Amino acid sequence: MEDYTNKYKGEQCEIALFGGEYQEGVLTAYCSIEDVPHVELNGHILI
Repeated sequence: MEDYTNKYKGEQCEIALFGGEYQEGVLTAYCSIEDVPHVELNGHILI
């Protein structure tokens, strides 16, 4: 697992989701597990 939370926490971002939807928010956690990103915006896990 690679944890990028400290590097990017608090950044404003927009994430493209499956189905063409987008989610905007403040990044609260971000890590990669076996090359699969796990992203949390505004305290809610998205992917």
